[in-house]
Amino acid sequence: MTSPRPAETVRRPAPSTRVRRLVLRCLAVFVGARLVTSAFLLWLTTRTTSASEAGAHPSFAGISSAWDGAWYRRIALHGYPTTLPLDAHGQVAQNEWAFLPAYPFLVRVVSAVTGTGWEAAAVAVSLLFGGAAAVLLGLLLARRTGDRAALFAVALFCSSPVALVLQTAYADAMMTCLLLGVLVLVDRRRSGWAVPVVLLAAATRPGVLAVALLVVLRCWDRWRERRAEGVAGELALLAASTVGGLAWPVVVGLATGRADAYVRTETAWRSLWTGSTDLLLFQPWFFVAQQLFGLAGVPVLALLAVAFVVLVLRPSRRAGRVVQLWTASYAVYLLAVFMPQTSLPRLLLPMSPALAAAPVPRRRPMIVVVLGASTALQLLWLWCTYGPVKTFLTVP
Repeated sequence: MTSPRPAETVRRPAPSTRVRRLVLRCLAVFVGARLVTSAFLLWLTTRTTSASEAGAHPSFAGISSAWDGAWYRRIALHGYPTTLPLDAHGQVAQNEWAFLPAYPFLVRVVSAVTGTGWEAAAVAVSLLFGGAAAVLLGLLLARRTGDRAALFAVALFCSSPVALVLQTAYADAMMTCLLLGVLVLVDRRRSGWAVPVVLLAAATRPGVLAVALLVVLRCWDRWRERRAEGVAGELALLAASTVGGLAWPVVVGLATGRADAYVRTETAWRSLWTGSTDLLLFQPWFFVAQQLFGLAGVPVLALLAVAFVVLVLRPSRRAGRVVQLWTASYAVYLLAVFMPQTSLPRLLLPMSPALAAAPVPRRRPMIVVVLGASTALQLLWLWCTYGPVKTFLTVP
């Protein structure tokens, strides 16, 4: 009589091996997506005209550094003006102070160290931060959603219609990477370590005030649950994100001698639509809704808010409370200070952890269809923003 065979044990990879595998897969997805976007950009260089933002038949580096890249290049080479330019009506005109210094000066350092041109250095810096952002997104989500769902979210992030800014001369890749780094640290209860990261983010792009709101909501959760551990680190992060978020307007005011210099500079862009350089919190969304839908504008906004809560905010909880609170915080920030226009999809990149709300198709062919559709929308967005014609309705 034979003795019963011992039950087979399932060997699971060690945590370090699992993390390493996830990191490599995220990087592979990022590289593959960037090759596709690069092919799109190379094709567009043969289709541009003198009316395009990058001019007729630009080089790959030239088309990759168009739009905001031109402002960043000017800052890197010449710095900021001490006198604000005025338009024909005496209002503050568009100028370099709308763009924060961390990205262009970092590109300048990389260009000087490597001996490459500014455009090539800008693409390299954006690629490095974009790849890091893809990895951080995967690590943030995988803890609660599992590797498969996290990798699908990373694939959507890398192939999204606005993913070209992960490799072009925009500060969005750097900002998204830094904010995702903050979220990873907060999620792991290392909020104090996130202080230098959020301060660097504050010098990269506007948006760290959303981190301050996230911390406030986290403290509210702590108060309700009577938990006190880690509160010192979160209070330090709250102070850093608040001071960092308000510092640049003060710097601009001191440099130009005009207290409202930054606000007037930022609103110089929206004045093309509104005719006003006043900054009124939340008001631009109602203005645009009224312009597009008339009396139905407010109901449309309410419907969009409900759809956001039901389809995005509530399902994002599956990636953890930090992701859900961040999704709400960043949405409130955009509603408060941003005017909805063609740049809105690009500004949603820091909300990429909410991609955890997207259900993962069970069958591989359906995954291919979803990612293919997202990539097709990217080509459409590239054609509209970098294609043969430039208008105010095609600003990326």
